[in-house]
Amino acid sequence: MTAAATVITTPDGRYLIVRGRLWRAANPHLSERARAALVGDLMDACREVKAARGNDDAQRLASARHAVQMAKVALGERGPVWWTDGSQDVNRHLVRNTPYAGLVCCDRLLARGSRRATLSCWLKNGKARSIRALPVVCTLGATDQLRSQLLGCGQVVAGSMALTAAGAVMPISLAP
Repeated sequence: MTAAATVITTPDGRYLIVRGRLWRAANPHLSERARAALVGDLMDACREVKAARGNDDAQRLASARHAVQMAKVALGERGPVWWTDGSQDVNRHLVRNTPYAGLVCCDRLLARGSRRATLSCWLKNGKARSIRALPVVCTLGATDQLRSQLLGCGQVVAGSMALTAAGAVMPISLAP
């Protein structure tokens, strides 16, 4: 993911949405100190994976991958879910194939020149749709324009959209 990419979190905070796919978020109940230490361990393990690949060392690679797995489990990104309401884990599933399919997940704002942009969305019916937003630099105007165009494929019932030069930062929920 590039630095300019927008990451959207599901309303319940359990998943990040990247290119239409859900990725489990870290456990928000971890202390900041514990989370920082675990992220440091994860980054060390990822660097070790890269080094092992570069040296073509299978045993070192297996050990490094195991360290990545352990760090991700400790963060709550893998392994048992960190929430307690019994909801199923839909990690790595496409948004459209999950209970989150009702969200319009606008996670990419692709620049098309300096005055126009195309917002790529996954709609409730699972089909992708591109929507024109004008102009991106005028945040309020772009939001109003986008809202009016979204009304053509459903009624905006909750949420809002904040557009910046970097992209869309919140989902909009649509009713059929």
